[in-house]
Amino acid sequence: MADKVGSSYFKHDTHGKEVRTPGLGWFARVVRGAILGYLDTVPEQQVRNEQILAELAFEKAVLRLKAARNLCAGEPVTFEEVEYR
Repeated sequence: MADKVGSSYFKHDTHGKEVRTPGLGWFARVVRGAILGYLDTVPEQQVRNEQILAELAFEKAVLRLKAARNLCAGEPVTFEEVEYR
């Protein structure tokens, strides 16, 4: 919505509280700036590595899910076993 009206955010009401949600365009610019800022700190030899962003994401990405029931190691997990709300 924010992007369609040319704003960096849009206001909406959540449980009686005014909330400002950023638009995707604004968020993309912030993320791009953060990535470029990070790459400025990396030695030039590493920047030439075309996989640097994929390697960084793999190294830093962590996903912690809350199970809806007790699970055993190696057991396949479906949406029904994950608490997502």
